[in-house]
Amino acid sequence: MSLCAQLEINCDYTFYGRLSSLIPECGGIVTDTVYESDVKVVFRMPLDLMESFSVKLTEASNGRYSAVKTDEFYAQV
Repeated sequence: MSLCAQLEINCDYTFYGRLSSLIPECGGIVTDTVYESDVKVVFRMPLDLMESFSVKLTEASNGRYSAVKTDEFYAQV
């Protein structure tokens, strides 16, 4: 069990492919994906990996996207 954050990112469809591979590369687990005019990706990630993920997300999106933390809880990773 590890202390995790639940995070959300809203992105356009062109960035979704990169995001869906970046999250597991950085230790996150996608828990929900909502397809509307944009894509909303909900995922959990251990708190100790969030900073590294944030840096990689900023680099991959040229600063266009960032994750919003919506909850914090213990989960199996």
